[in-house]
Amino acid sequence: MDIMDKMFKSASYKILSEHLFPSERQDDQPLAAATVRKAVERLFTNTGDHLTFARFTPHDLRRTVGTGLSRLGVPLETIKRVLNHKFSDVTSVHYMRHEFEAEKRQALDLWGAHVEKLVASPALRTKR
Repeated sequence: MDIMDKMFKSASYKILSEHLFPSERQDDQPLAAATVRKAVERLFTNTGDHLTFARFTPHDLRRTVGTGLSRLGVPLETIKRVLNHKFSDVTSVHYMRHEFEAEKRQALDLWGAHVEKLVASPALRTKR
């Protein structure tokens, strides 16, 4: 998880922010979408210590997490909330006040354990 460690450390100057990657220039704002997109593209297209893919975007991360959570047995309702999808049905808009914090945390903990297991897999290790 060396790459993710680097990303989190770069955002650690505002560890108390509600945003995963807070803006360095605007208090209480996330990094701009274009900034995140460019960083992810650089991360996955450079050579050296980075992973190399033909084309990889932030949306690919969302798709991967959503698909992975489904494969791990997480209910679709929770997956939609983890991905921060907006709901337009009457019940969700007018009556549902539950924030699903515990369910989202459980799903993300499950995903984290899954990713850690994948990263530790000998099949993913390459000789340098």
